Amino acid sequence: FWAKEKLISIDPQNHSYSYSIIEQSANTRFPHLHLYNYLATFHVTSSSSSNASWIHWSFEVDPMPHILSQHDFISPFLPSLLLTSIA
Repeated sequence: FWAKEKLISIDPQNHSYSYSIIEQSANTRFPHLHLYNYLATFHVTSSSSSNASWIHWSFEVDPMPHILSQHDFISPFLPSLLLTSIA
């Protein structure tokens, strides 16, 4: 699976940027998954009291018309998630 992304905005003062997916391949492993109107934002914050930073990632995406519930969306991933958790 691949996706072509477009940088939408960069905000150096707030340490963030946004991007969207403008093109994506057919997903042969999970053919029912397709992201419509995907827009993501990364934002970095730091703590003044510690030597740490946090990356916040958020995204918006239109609902997939053929996905009726969270279970329908998550169930194809469960076998690989379980194997990853056990390994």
